[in-house]
Amino acid sequence: MLVCFCLLPISGWAADDMNDSENNRRQIADMQHKLDSLAEAQKEIVGAINEMKAIQARINSVQNAGVVNAQIQAEINRVEDSITKHQAALSEPVAERDKLILDTFVPDVINAPFNDSINAQALEWLGVVDVIGNDELAGRVNLDKALLKNYGAYTESLQQFLNKKKTDLVNMKWAAQNEKWTTKFVNDLKKTSYFKTYDEASEGTIPFLTKAYDKLLELKEKGFENCQEDYENLLNGEPADIESVLKQITLLQGKAGLEISAIESLTQERDSLERLLVVPDSLTYNADIIRLETLKQQIDESQAAKIQKEIEEWTDERDYYITREYFSNLRRKPYNKQRLDEGVAYVKEHVETKYLLEYMDETLGMMNNYPTYATAIADALDGPTRELILKYKGFTKGIDVADWKQKIHAPLTKTAYWPIYEKAKKTNNTNISILYLDEIINQIEAMEAVGYKNCEERLNDVIKKLRDCAAGTLPFE
Repeated sequence: MLVCFCLLPISGWAADDMNDSENNRRQIADMQHKLDSLAEAQKEIVGAINEMKAIQARINSVQNAGVVNAQIQAEINRVEDSITKHQAALSEPVAERDKLILDTFVPDVINAPFNDSINAQALEWLGVVDVIGNDELAGRVNLDKALLKNYGAYTESLQQFLNKKKTDLVNMKWAAQNEKWTTKFVNDLKKTSYFKTYDEASEGTIPFLTKAYDKLLELKEKGFENCQEDYENLLNGEPADIESVLKQITLLQGKAGLEISAIESLTQERDSLERLLVVPDSLTYNADIIRLETLKQQIDESQAAKIQKEIEEWTDERDYYITREYFSNLRRKPYNKQRLDEGVAYVKEHVETKYLLEYMDETLGMMNNYPTYATAIADALDGPTRELILKYKGFTKGIDVADWKQKIHAPLTKTAYWPIYEKAKKTNNTNISILYLDEIINQIEAMEAVGYKNCEERLNDVIKKLRDCAAGTLPFE
């Protein structure tokens, strides 16, 4: 008669009838043989059942994904709303900043003598102007950039020209020049790099240089007579006063930067959420729905349910024995890391029953800490407990003073394993503790009951056993 062990509480594993390893493994083999026989005898139905289970799992996955997707999409929408709000908040400081750069900062620079440092700052700020989607503005920015990039070369070209012509003017003591000389002067002036821009004035100009050229041609009409001061000061003037406007631009840039940082962070959050969205294959999903209905029509559902129930019961029973044999029973043995690792791997590979896998996951931390627990108990006994026993002459006289007994017992209660032992004892659920350590603690409690009288050798044996257990050197079988 089939016994469904999945109905037994896991705490039932403390029973003696499942401690026989040889019998357990024979039972596991017999149950696996039964499962294999069921699968072979009812191959068609079992195959259909397994296919239906796989299809149903895929259908459930798609349906669950739809629910999760809806939750994720709601979060994406919330993030996008925040992005929109920050973008709206960004537009105001950006627009004001760009207006100051284009209508105040750049005009201030090109209306003053060339200054390399100020010119570089103007070029840098032009680079941050938002021109996306605005071709007209982009054209204006490109034109301003071209003027600023050439401003230094234009100035140098004119300065070299002025220095060259000044030699003749000085030699003539700034007297009026003849027509031949002034004609040559103008022809040479036309060769300077800014003259074409100045002459055509079709693609923007640099006002400061334009005024300089205008003034130079005005002096030419006078033949440069008595024009030394005007000539020598042609490229001089007050530098651009940009301190005030630069502070305003920097402040606006700071405000814009805060909004940009928020937008970037939210965009990353949105992108991360979008990567979590699952896009099911609708064709596969529809095909699974049709195939599942077809299989249901092809097999006797009542017989299939009966076979499925029998398979599940035998699987649960097999898994129960496997988990008991290869994992839970290790609690009865001294610590052995190799056996523990092999047992965990075996259970994970062969057990299908969910609650048994969950049980192993929940108690694996305790088993991994097995040697740490044993060491801590040994240290407590070999340290403060032994010192107090010697202080109160317990090994010879025994200890019956309640306060003294409590002090001797206290170091044990501070070990990491003690709460686990106490909980198992209180709930009568030995499945949540390490039975090998529990047996050792029973020996300790027996020594405490007699106040450790004549127990020095027994105490030493217990400490040695704990340390050997922690080291993994005790025989496993």
